Amino acid sequence: MPKKETETCAHKNTEVRGRAEEGCEEEGYTGDTYCKDCGQRLSEGTVIPAKGHQWGEGVVTKEPTEEETGIKTYTCSGCGETKTEVLPKKGMEHCTHENIEVRGQAEAGCEEAGYTGDTYC
Repeated sequence: MPKKETETCAHKNTEVRGRAEEGCEEEGYTGDTYCKDCGQRLSEGTVIPAKGHQWGEGVVTKEPTEEETGIKTYTCSGCGETKTEVLPKKGMEHCTHENIEVRGQAEAGCEEAGYTGDTYC
């Protein structure tokens, strides 16, 4: 039961309120310390920085072939979120893309739109 304003409190019984765990992308909070007897906030907590994702090595979820690219999937060990990476077609793993050309380029006309084209290796 809270003490009356005229009574003094030694703040012997405390508790932490508002504690929040940090996540991969979300900040956390250590929580504020309150006296359980009089309800006074004794100290303010601090923000805990987000941890950041822990992606690990990833797993090839689609093997590349000579005709199609593959996919490597990474899963965060902290929150389970996933991201993917495109794997180059087989035989193209070490291509430096030095020999490039533009395809599909079209000049704009009076009534037709133009197109800058697509760049290919």
